[in-house]
Amino acid sequence: MKNYSKLSVAMLLCLLSACSDNSPEKRLADAELMLEKGQLQEASVTLKNVIKDDPSLLKAREMLGLTYLQQGLYLAAQKELLRAQSVLSDESKVALAETHLWLCLLYTSDAADDL
Repeated sequence: MKNYSKLSVAMLLCLLSACSDNSPEKRLADAELMLEKGQLQEASVTLKNVIKDDPSLLKAREMLGLTYLQQGLYLAAQKELLRAQSVLSDESKVALAETHLWLCLLYTSDAADDL
């Protein structure tokens, strides 16, 4: 009887883990909701984990870069956006270049204010 109970618990855990959608796409959607709620730190952690699990997911890297930008983490934002740039189409590279330029201008403006 005791073995039957252990087997039931094991099967229940397997069933529950199979039913939960913890795919990178689902976690990416969760991060988007966090960003909409202004939960920047939580979204950053979620996006970092998505990238860790699926480094090819470009949207997560872009979102992380933009989240860092909102947090004022300019160097981290630049790093993520440059990583994303390596796999972007030409059209997207233009938009990224404009963002990068804006980021540089903002960063240098903040550095000048500190002097």
